[in-house]
Amino acid sequence: MYNLLDATEAVIESNLSEETAAVLMEHTNGDGYFYFYYPMETEQVETLKQEKGEFIRFLKREVVE
Repeated sequence: MYNLLDATEAVIESNLSEETAAVLMEHTNGDGYFYFYYPMETEQVETLKQEKGEFIRFLKREVVE
């Protein structure tokens, strides 16, 4: 399962399935956002935020204990 984060890294949606994450990563849903798996290097995140602005979304794997 994944959480969907916005450009400020706030959770927008929780419990996204692997299948949903894969569709988002393929950019085939036509919503105008750019999706990336998180976490990544801080420099990469900042560069993406500068390039894509508010049109960036991150998929972060939920830790299930």
